[in-house]
Amino acid sequence: MSGKPENSVEPGVPDLTQQTTFQLIVLLNFIMRPFFSSVGRVHNLTLTEWRVLFIVAAHPGITGAEISKAYGFDKMNLSRAVRQLDKAGQLARTPGEADRRRSHLTVTAEGAATVNAIAPNALEREDLMETALPAREMAAFRRTLDTLTALVRDGGDG
Repeated sequence: MSGKPENSVEPGVPDLTQQTTFQLIVLLNFIMRPFFSSVGRVHNLTLTEWRVLFIVAAHPGITGAEISKAYGFDKMNLSRAVRQLDKAGQLARTPGEADRRRSHLTVTAEGAATVNAIAPNALEREDLMETALPAREMAAFRRTLDTLTALVRDGGDG
């Protein structure tokens, strides 16, 4: 047995656990397990805050709207995370020149220190995945992820 429970689906109920989308969620659950067990607690971050912090560190000056569009964040959850990171001194918000309602986000020195403290763990998880597949297969996997991400991003919430 592969660690999964035996297949005993209720009659007339589709087994959604066999869908690719569900399997991606399972993979992400296992990848993110260290976050929930330690990283989030130690750094007092939610998963959304952690993700926003990494995105802003990689793309200084990005706006919330750009994050939502590019990374698929729910706008309310994103707004809450940005407010909390700003309140905690991890992010700085600068009003846009053309539209003062749109803040451009940057990490503060404290935010950069948090990213630098968490990054080794994230890179270790990435390395684990990178070594699981030959380079050619990993490149194909990344292309597949890009294709599927573009498909659902462009397809909306349907």
